[in-house]
This record gives sequence, structure tokens and C-alpha cells, in this order.
Amino acid sequence: MRIEIVCTGIGGRGVLLASTVLMEAAVRAGCHTIVSDEYGMSQRGGSVVSLVKIGEFRSPLIGRENADILLTFEESEFYRNLAFLKKGGFAIINTSKNFLPEGIQALLKSRNIDAFLINADSIAMDKQAIQASNMALLGHFSRLSVGPFTFQNIRDTIRERTKGKFVEKNLEVFDAGYKYEATSPAMDNRMVSQESYILKNETTMPQRDANNNGDTRVMIGNYAIARGLVEAGIDFAAAYPGTPSSEIIPGIIEFNKRERGHIHAEWSTNERCAFEAAFGAASAGKKAACMMKQVGLNVAFPPFLHSREKILKGALVIVSCDDPGPQSSQTEQDTRLIATLYGVPVFDPASPKEAADAAYYAIQYSYERKTPVIVRSTHRVSHAREAVPIFPPGRRKAIISEGIYEGGDKVQGSGFRVQGSRFKVQGSESQFKIQNSKFKIPAKLGMIASGMSFSIAVDVISELGLESIVPVYKVLKIPGLRPPASGLNEFVNSMDSILVLEETDSVLEALIDCGGKVFGRQNGYVPSAGELTYDVVRDVIEKVTAKMGIGKTIFTPDLAIEESLKEIHVPPRPPKLCAGCPHRATFYAMKCAYPDAVFPGDIGCYTLGTTMGAVDTCIDMGGGVNLASGFYDTFNQDGTPIPIMASIGDSTFFHACQEPLYDAVKKRKRFVLVIMDNATTAMTGMQPTPQSGIAADGSQASSIKIEDI
Repeated sequence: MRIEIVCTGIGGRGVLLASTVLMEAAVRAGCHTIVSDEYGMSQRGGSVVSLVKIGEFRSPLIGRENADILLTFEESEFYRNLAFLKKGGFAIINTSKNFLPEGIQALLKSRNIDAFLINADSIAMDKQAIQASNMALLGHFSRLSVGPFTFQNIRDTIRERTKGKFVEKNLEVFDAGYKYEATSPAMDNRMVSQESYILKNETTMPQRDANNNGDTRVMIGNYAIARGLVEAGIDFAAAYPGTPSSEIIPGIIEFNKRERGHIHAEWSTNERCAFEAAFGAASAGKKAACMMKQVGLNVAFPPFLHSREKILKGALVIVSCDDPGPQSSQTEQDTRLIATLYGVPVFDPASPKEAADAAYYAIQYSYERKTPVIVRSTHRVSHAREAVPIFPPGRRKAIISEGIYEGGDKVQGSGFRVQGSRFKVQGSESQFKIQNSKFKIPAKLGMIASGMSFSIAVDVISELGLESIVPVYKVLKIPGLRPPASGLNEFVNSMDSILVLEETDSVLEALIDCGGKVFGRQNGYVPSAGELTYDVVRDVIEKVTAKMGIGKTIFTPDLAIEESLKEIHVPPRPPKLCAGCPHRATFYAMKCAYPDAVFPGDIGCYTLGTTMGAVDTCIDMGGGVNLASGFYDTFNQDGTPIPIMASIGDSTFFHACQEPLYDAVKKRKRFVLVIMDNATTAMTGMQPTPQSGIAADGSQASSIKIEDI
């Protein structure tokens, strides 16, 4: 069984809870399920999209016209995400209307798509629980009995998953949604009372995995990394919050409490503080980890560079979470490139489950070799959700391999095994025999991929019917300055041509260095920048296989979708400051006081002052103060008395603004600096600042007041 579901709406409509219920209901039924969430602007009224894939999928991403089901919690988001829906699929739409625009109805009929209109808001209001309208939509979905999603299975999951005081209301609204008779304009506006909606693909229920003798828990990739580190026996963890890495420290604290462990976990003032503290712990014989987003590694770079020259007494793992795209960063820099330039081993997991294993193994690898190790995640791994096996600390069965992908979880090649505290290589380079693969070798085309790009590539070649034709070599560990593994070299030498899929720099492409036989970023076959989404990877593979004369299926997008949407004016949802945010009034006051000023900004949610004309620049944390200094000197030289009003947040002030401010005061620069004091690190999840007087685990800490500084 393979089912792909898109859940979408706007912030505050319960989209993520609904997708969580669907995922956990599928897991309860024994289905492998993986989910990807996009919710960075959910608190700010932005679009929220959650992709749910059930069955033998590797990646959590869904391609254009691949989704079987589209659940939309707000009508405009139905139009925005309609291109996801495949021919023969169906949608359930929360709307007060009983009709859709004429052009959309015609499109749905031509694509054999059923659209069920349900007034979920009205159902929830009738039960005096407007916040539970998502439950009404799930209730109506359950009556269609798709795959594992029966009425009872979803209902039981809601009872277990939602908070105690809301359970009964949620179930009441769910039951009402189940009984609701929806309208389907694509079916001539007749009322729909189907009790079973059978998808046009397999409907056989899978068997439970009898080989997994450990407990499992559905968790995001960052919690999986945290779990792997806790099970590996770390003693120390430090981080500075930054999307997409912010959930790792809370995960470590939660799991440490459950295991009654003795891990010291802290939020540091910045990434350099976090790294140096972790390095100190590792130098003293402890197993340590520090976490940051990819641009945070720039802040920690000086000590990181020198750490590779030291022999550790303990272990040190740096978790750096990259942001291909980027979605919530200034750049999409690739941590793997920094690691390989300076000879630091880096692991690039392809899923949350693999991230847990990689984190566990990386601690053991660092401890054995007395050198720092990087675990590099991306936002698609960090914010994907999957059922991850749970073991007691020190007992994890972690097997991570790289080589030719054979299907399922099987990789034919060399790998590593950590069982309990025993560390050993599983196989060796000398034992790798490419001829043992199920593929016909040599082949016209082989693929090399790592991280999420590997997971997407596997799903795409399955969709295109290339599983038995194009072998994919999975790279998990990049060895730094050393040459690539002999197995990878043998694979490259056995192929007429190689397609390399990786995010975002040409690290593997440069490592194999086999000239004209490579299709990759450097010769334009793979886009030179940006995230490798499902649609991008599908397009690349189609073009390369067509060129090689081995392509079977060509995906042709239905442009009638875009044509039909021209009559719909879907409202744009750009990022904006949260409703009730005090920064709105602050920016308004700044504009009133100095309407013609230059407004240097900084990194934080207050960067959204650009929409109010109160932020003109944004480079890096602390950059706004230095830019203000530079603007002052420039205007002073030119004799142009332009006012300068810079803005920063309180967490940014502690992170990177004190030295620039001291420098400006020393040199008598003239500008106004507005410090927007939230008493928390607001943008990344309300983590405490040095001013908060709260430690990472919620205990009391010392407080440093900005006013005193």
C-alpha cells in the first residue's frame, strides 16, 4: 500500500495536529509512515503544509500530481496546493460554500477528482469548540475508510494523542464530522454518503515489522538526533537556537529526564560559546555534543578549525543543520564542504531514523578516533517525522551502511555497526564486491546520492520504473581530506556515466573527480543552487535517462491546472509579524520619529519590519550595529545629515552586538539603537536568553540585564 496525503491550511487551524493523528493512526496499523512539515511562518498567519506518505517510501516529499488525497483546512489553500493532487484522487475542503468556481469544477471533472465540501468551522462551533474544526475534517475523512484510516483507528488515536481537557470535545466534533453529509460539486452537487472510498492503487494492509524488538516513537528528525546522542551516553550538550536545529537541546533534556540521566544541557550565548564549552568537556574526557544551524558554524569556525588538530580524551560531535533553499536562513551553505576542506569526517543521514543511528555512531566514532565528527542534517531531515526505534542508553543497535541500494533497508557495500558500547566495522572495503549487486554491471548510468537527495532519488526511480535499471550508490560518511572509499571508486569505474545528486555544493562530485562522465551541478544537469525537491529531482533524472536512452516514463505536468487557477485570486501569504506583536508598535513609532531615516536591521523575527518600511538591511547577527556605524561615517563624510536608527533583538544583543556597540561608542558614532526586548529568543521557540534567569531545563539561573550593560 502506498498513500500520499497533503494536509494544508494556515497557522492556527490545527494542520500539524491533524497530520500527526493521521501519521500515528497509520503507525498503529503497522504502516511505515514518514511526514514532512513546512510551518516556519505558522504563527504569523502563513501557509502550513504537512506531507504524509504511507508505505514503502524513503523521502517525505510529494511530487506534483502525485498526492492521492488533499485535506485543506482553509479554502484558499486548496487552490494553492491543487497541483499536488493526482488524477483520480480526492480532496476534502473546509468551506462555508456548497460550490466551487466553474473553471475549477470543470478541471476536477476532467481529472476525475472528487472534492468534498464540509463546513468544519460550523460543525465545531455547534459543539462550542471552534478550535477543533480540524477534528471535523478528520471525522469526515474517516468515513471514506482509506487504507489504514478507519473510523475507530483515527478515533482511538485522537483519544491517545490529544490533551486531556480537550479529548472529549475533540471526539464530539470528530463524531459530528463523521456524520456530516458533504457536497461534491465535481459530482454534480449531489450529497455524498459513501462509506468506503477505495484508492486506485493497492489496498492490502502491510504486516508489522517483526524484526524490530525495540519500542518505537514517532518523532521529528531533531528529536531522533537527540535520542541517538542520549543513547550514546553523552555527558554534555550545548547549543544556540536556530532553525532548523532548535529542537535538539529540548529533546536531549526530555530524554535525559526520562532515563534519569546526568547530562548537562545548556543554551549558550552564541555558537562559539557552545562549541568551546563542548570542546572543553571533550578535552577533559567527556562525551560531548554541540548543536547549531549552518550559519552558526561560521560563528564557531575559529575554534572548530583548530579543534581538528587536537587529540581528544573524550568525544565531540558537532550537529550542523543545513537549510537548502534556504527556507529560514541568509544562505544555503553546505557544512559538508567546510568539513571536507579541513579534514573532519561528516555523516549525512537521509531520514530521522538514520539520523538517530548516525548520531549514536558518531559519538562512538569520535571516541575511538579521538577526533571531532560532524553530523550534518538538513531541514527536510530535521523536520521530517518518522517512527524511530528506542533503546536503553548504551544498548542501541545501530547499523549504518553505504553502498549500492538494493531496496528496502538493504545496502550492498561497507558499513558500520554499533551494538551497545561495542564498536566495529561491518564488513570492510576489501570485502566490497560490486558484482554481488542485483544490478547488471557495468551499467549505462549509475547515481550517487547522499542525505535527503538519496531518499528522494529512490522514490523517483521507483515512480519512473527504473529500479532494476539504474543503481543508486548511497554515501553516508564523507571522509574529509582522504580519498573516497574504494567501493565508491569501483562503482564509478563500473558505470558509463554517473549522476550525482547532493545538496547544496558539489562535494561528492569533486570527490570522485571523474570528468566528463558525470552529470551534476558543475555542468548544469543539476541546478547550481536551491533545494533538490521531489519535482526537481524527477526532472533531472528524466532528462539524464532520456539522454542515455534508458528512460521509461516521462512525467508531463497538466498545465490545465494553472490555466484553471487564473480565475482564482489566491491571496498571497508573505511572512508578517504575529498578531499583537509589540514590535509592530515599535516600528510604527520609529517611522513616526524619523520617517526619512536609514534603518539597519538584524537577524530575528523583527527582520519582518521590512514590510513596514522600518528595516532596510539584514546581513548577519550583530551586523546591524556595524552597518549603522558605517552609514554614519559615510553620511558624515558626504555632509548628508541622514538619521540612522538600527534595531536588534535581546537575544541578538547578547549573541553578537556587544562588541560592535562598544566599538561604536569608543569611536563616537552617532545613531539610535533600538533593542527590542522580548525577554526570550522569540523567533526560534521562546528559548531563554542570558537575561531570562532560566536555564535550558527550566531551573533557575543568573540574570544579566541589558540595562546594566
